[in-house]
Amino acid sequence: MRQASPPGSASLGRLTLLSLAQRAPWQQVTAQISSSFDFRFCDPAALQTSGRLASAGVSSAPSASRVAAMPAAECLTRMLHPPPDGGGGGDVNWDSTPPLFFEGEEFVYLKSALPPALRADAEGMLARPPFFRGAGFREVQEPRLWAGPKGAVSPLHYDLDCSWLLQVQGEKRMLFFPAEELPRLYPYPDAHPLRRRARACPTDPRGDAWGRYPLFRDLPAWEASLGPGDAVFFPPRWAHYTESLSPSTSLTWRFKPPP
Repeated sequence: MRQASPPGSASLGRLTLLSLAQRAPWQQVTAQISSSFDFRFCDPAALQTSGRLASAGVSSAPSASRVAAMPAAECLTRMLHPPPDGGGGGDVNWDSTPPLFFEGEEFVYLKSALPPALRADAEGMLARPPFFRGAGFREVQEPRLWAGPKGAVSPLHYDLDCSWLLQVQGEKRMLFFPAEELPRLYPYPDAHPLRRRARACPTDPRGDAWGRYPLFRDLPAWEASLGPGDAVFFPPRWAHYTESLSPSTSLTWRFKPPP
């Protein structure tokens, strides 16, 4: 983990959930929607095909989050209602909105490509480290902004590329497991709708992860506590678990490593 440039010195560093809401309408964003604070990503196409779900052994599709595109204003309204300070803000309509996928309460996490005006801020704050220069690293995913409420969890999963994560606002806790330990995390197979997700979880709500996944027992993790301005870099196939300890805004950036 490294300390990035002070976020207060750039416009990106002043992005909070309420400031995003107040500047809406911003642009179309992608919202990840869950019936709980557990945002378990699932292939959207798989959720639309019950036969594929059944053949893959998914017994409860609602346990996975859903994905929807919507204006930023609507996304922030759904995420922040009622507003954290008890009041309104900007052009956002804070009236209740009907649920999109789940009966009862829904929880929303925002992800969006950065507006062009903020890309320079992102480049300046992350200040690509020297080993990137001339080393053959290639950008495979443009900088993305992630914003979510306190308590939001991204369960244990892994990516196929190198990743930067910069904490812009709020605090996050992350747990990492090296790529060579993946078999002990019981990942779903590549053909499964929950591919790249692990069955084992460091915070198993049932409390019996060691019994069901014995190879996971006593497996140590690397832990990072991230505050505003902190950044962490992790290689491909490093499994990671993320928990928002407060309303949180983060930036991610992915690169393909050299051969």
